[in-house]
Amino acid sequence: MMLPLQITTHDVPCTDFLKQYIQGRFDKLQQFCSSLVSCRVDIDMPHMHKYSGRLINVSVSMLVPEGTMTVNRHASDDVYAAVRDAFEAASDRLEDRLRQKESLGKSNDDLMQGRVGRIFEYDGYGFIETQDGREYFFSRDSVTDSGGFSKIKRGTEVQFLDGAGVDGFQARRVSSSTVHAM
Repeated sequence: MMLPLQITTHDVPCTDFLKQYIQGRFDKLQQFCSSLVSCRVDIDMPHMHKYSGRLINVSVSMLVPEGTMTVNRHASDDVYAAVRDAFEAASDRLEDRLRQKESLGKSNDDLMQGRVGRIFEYDGYGFIETQDGREYFFSRDSVTDSGGFSKIKRGTEVQFLDGAGVDGFQARRVSSSTVHAM
C-alpha cells in the first residue's frame, strides 16, 4: 500500500536526489510502523543566524491512528544531515509510542520461549532463536535476571517479551530458565 508523502521546501532547492533521499527515509519509517497513515516533511531555511549562518529547519509530521506526531530538527547548512536527524528522531518517537502501547497490553501470557543462539559477551548483545525460526535481538540492558547478562550463555533457554525494533525482531525483559548445552 502506497502511503501519502508530502514534501514542502521553502528557500531550499528541492532536487530529485533530495526527494529520493526523503522517500528512502520515509520507506524505512513505513516498514517500521505499519499504522503510519501519512507523513509531511517541511524543509525551511527561514533567516540568517547571527553566528552560524543559515540554519535549516526540518519538520516531520506523521499521522497515526492516535493522532499527529511532529518532530522538528535544526542543522547548520547541510539539508541531508537535517533530514537524517529529523527522521531518526521521528523513528525514536514512533518506537516510544509502540513501546508504550505494548506495555499497556502485555501480560505474562505473552511471554515467548526461545534459546540463545548467538551471544557477543564483549559487545553486550546476542540473539534468541525461537522454535518457529525467528531470531530476536537482545542487549545487556534487556536482561532482568539477578545474574544479569553474564549468566546467559549460548544454549540458555530464556523467556522474553516481543518488542518493536527498528531493524527487526527485538526481545525485551529477557530472563533465563535453566542452562542446556545446544
